[in-house]
This record gives sequence, C-alpha cells and structure tokens, in this order.
Amino acid sequence: MGAAGNIPLEKLRKLQYGYLWWSIAYPYKDKTVRAFFAGGNGGQLVMGIPDLGLVVAIYAGNYSDPVLYKIQEELVPQYILPAVDGEK
Repeated sequence: MGAAGNIPLEKLRKLQYGYLWWSIAYPYKDKTVRAFFAGGNGGQLVMGIPDLGLVVAIYAGNYSDPVLYKIQEELVPQYILPAVDGEK
C-alpha cells in the first residue's frame, strides 16, 4: 500500500474513522468486540462485527435528525448485543 494506506484512524468521541469506515468498540460478555460501520443521514446503517459473525442493517428515514449515532452508541450495545449468543 502507498502512503495513503498508512493513514491511522481518526478518533471522534467513542468512534474512530478511517478508510471510509467508522469503527467502535463494544463490551461483550467478558471481552471487547470491534464493529465497523457505514451510516447515512436518516439512520441508515450497515455494521459488521467480525468476532461475532454478525451483520446489522437498518433502514430508516429520520432525515436531519439532530440525534447522531444513537443506533451505534445506544441501540446496538443495549439491545442487539445482549440478544446475540456469540457461540459460532
């Protein structure tokens, strides 16, 4: 990879951004899992959590909603991850 491939992830709150993807770490049972996601205006989301073999896709239409990252910071850790067994 060239010099552009060596760009580190930029940190923003609990999130990181790099290579056109967002990343966030979640506590899950006795470990931490990392999720990679792309989100759109209105609440659209596609997220992969490789350690769990999990893909989350959400389609929404809350355009210009001032509450950013609610899905990533609240709904995934509070509702989706507790529902996942995690045993492959």
